[in-house]
Amino acid sequence: MACPVSESAVLFPSQPITMTTAQLAVVSYLARYSGRTNRMYAYQLRPWFAWCKGNGLDPLLGIQRSHLELYIHQRGDTGLMDSSIINDAWGPRVLSVRTYLRLSQTASPSPK
Repeated sequence: MACPVSESAVLFPSQPITMTTAQLAVVSYLARYSGRTNRMYAYQLRPWFAWCKGNGLDPLLGIQRSHLELYIHQRGDTGLMDSSIINDAWGPRVLSVRTYLRLSQTASPSPK
Protein backbone atom coordinates (compact mmCIF):
# COMPACT_ATOMS: atom_id res chain seq x y z
CA MET A 1 0.00 0.00 0.00
CA ALA A 2 1.40 3.40 -0.97
CA CYS A 3 1.90 5.95 1.77
CA PRO A 4 0.70 9.50 1.22
CA VAL A 5 3.52 12.00 0.74
CA SER A 6 2.34 13.94 3.80
CA GLU A 7 3.55 11.11 6.06
CA SER A 8 7.19 12.02 5.34
CA ALA A 9 7.46 13.77 8.71
CA VAL A 10 6.87 10.43 10.44
CA LEU A 11 9.38 8.48 8.36
CA PHE A 12 11.92 11.27 8.22
CA PRO A 13 11.68 13.22 11.52
CA SER A 14 13.05 16.73 11.57
CA GLN A 15 14.88 16.56 14.90
CA PRO A 16 18.47 15.33 14.35
CA ILE A 17 18.77 14.03 17.93
CA THR A 18 16.00 11.49 17.27
CA MET A 19 17.24 10.43 13.83
CA THR A 20 19.07 7.28 12.86
CA THR A 21 22.11 7.46 10.59
CA ALA A 22 19.92 6.32 7.69
CA GLN A 23 17.34 9.02 8.37
CA LEU A 24 20.05 11.70 8.56
CA ALA A 25 21.38 10.46 5.22
CA VAL A 26 17.89 10.69 3.69
CA VAL A 27 17.45 14.24 4.95
CA SER A 28 20.84 15.17 3.50
CA TYR A 29 19.99 13.42 0.22
CA LEU A 30 16.59 15.10 -0.07
CA ALA A 31 17.97 18.54 0.87
CA ARG A 32 19.47 18.90 -2.60
CA TYR A 33 15.97 18.78 -4.14
CA SER A 34 12.87 20.92 -3.70
CA GLY A 35 9.18 20.88 -4.52
CA ARG A 36 7.76 17.96 -6.42
CA THR A 37 11.14 16.30 -6.93
CA ASN A 38 11.80 16.29 -3.18
CA ARG A 39 8.34 14.85 -2.46
CA MET A 40 8.69 12.25 -5.22
CA TYR A 41 12.08 11.00 -3.96
CA ALA A 42 10.79 10.86 -0.37
CA TYR A 43 7.79 8.88 -1.63
CA GLN A 44 10.06 6.51 -3.60
CA LEU A 45 12.36 5.88 -0.62
CA ARG A 46 9.48 5.03 1.74
CA PRO A 47 9.03 1.43 0.43
CA TRP A 48 12.80 0.82 0.76
CA PHE A 49 12.73 1.86 4.41
CA ALA A 50 9.63 -0.28 5.04
CA TRP A 51 11.21 -3.29 3.30
CA CYS A 52 14.41 -2.91 5.32
CA LYS A 53 12.45 -2.62 8.57
CA GLY A 54 10.41 -5.71 7.68
CA ASN A 55 13.62 -7.64 7.01
CA GLY A 56 15.51 -6.43 10.09
CA LEU A 57 17.99 -4.35 8.07
CA ASP A 58 19.31 -0.85 8.55
CA PRO A 59 18.33 1.01 5.35
CA LEU A 60 21.89 2.32 4.98
CA LEU A 61 24.50 0.55 7.08
CA GLY A 62 25.64 -2.89 5.96
CA ILE A 63 23.53 -2.89 2.81
CA GLN A 64 24.96 -5.02 0.02
CA ARG A 65 24.00 -5.38 -3.62
CA SER A 66 22.22 -8.62 -2.77
CA HIS A 67 19.84 -6.71 -0.48
CA LEU A 68 18.88 -4.36 -3.29
CA GLU A 69 18.43 -7.29 -5.67
CA LEU A 70 16.14 -9.03 -3.15
CA TYR A 71 14.17 -5.80 -2.71
CA ILE A 72 13.67 -5.56 -6.48
CA HIS A 73 12.72 -9.24 -6.74
CA GLN A 74 10.26 -9.08 -3.85
CA ARG A 75 8.48 -6.15 -5.46
CA GLY A 76 7.16 -8.81 -7.83
CA ASP A 77 5.18 -10.24 -4.92
CA THR A 78 3.06 -7.09 -5.03
CA GLY A 79 1.43 -8.25 -8.27
CA LEU A 80 3.65 -6.42 -10.73
CA MET A 81 4.18 -8.08 -14.10
CA ASP A 82 7.68 -9.37 -14.89
CA SER A 83 8.25 -6.54 -17.37
CA SER A 84 7.35 -4.01 -14.67
CA ILE A 85 9.84 -5.58 -12.27
CA ILE A 86 12.61 -5.39 -14.86
CA ASN A 87 11.72 -1.77 -15.63
CA ASP A 88 11.48 -1.04 -11.92
CA ALA A 89 14.98 -2.39 -11.36
CA TRP A 90 16.31 0.42 -13.54
CA GLY A 91 13.39 2.81 -13.14
CA PRO A 92 12.99 5.88 -10.94
CA ARG A 93 11.70 4.06 -7.85
CA VAL A 94 14.79 1.91 -7.48
CA LEU A 95 17.10 4.52 -8.98
CA SER A 96 16.28 6.88 -6.10
CA VAL A 97 17.23 4.13 -3.61
CA ARG A 98 20.45 3.36 -5.49
CA THR A 99 21.38 7.05 -5.67
CA TYR A 100 20.58 7.52 -1.97
CA LEU A 101 22.81 4.58 -1.05
CA ARG A 102 25.65 5.64 -3.36
CA LEU A 103 25.69 9.26 -2.21
CA SER A 104 25.28 8.33 1.46
CA GLN A 105 28.13 5.84 1.32
CA THR A 106 30.50 8.28 -0.38
CA ALA A 107 29.57 11.08 2.03
CA SER A 108 30.18 8.94 5.12
CA PRO A 109 33.61 9.15 6.69
CA SER A 110 35.61 5.95 6.41
CA PRO A 111 36.17 4.08 9.68
CA LYS A 112 39.79 4.07 10.84
